[in-house]
Amino acid sequence: MNLPPPKTTKQEVLLTLIQRGEVSLMDFQKLHGFRTRCSELVNDHGLETETKMLLAKNKYGRTIRYGLHSITDRDKAIEIYLKLQK
Repeated sequence: MNLPPPKTTKQEVLLTLIQRGEVSLMDFQKLHGFRTRCSELVNDHGLETETKMLLAKNKYGRTIRYGLHSITDRDKAIEIYLKLQK
């Protein structure tokens, strides 16, 4: 499916979820509101996601935890994306 390009950061996160099936903070390190955008998609738009916590090392060698979010219903995600485009 050929979806229109995103106009907002929320749409950008959702489009990445649709295209790749999963997204994390590591994909959007420069987006300061990444976790807020994920929460808005779930709480405001009813997107169903599963979150798996992963461990990684930061640039200082410390262990960090971050969430890997994946969608459970791709068709619903596309529907939400197209609604956000209006």
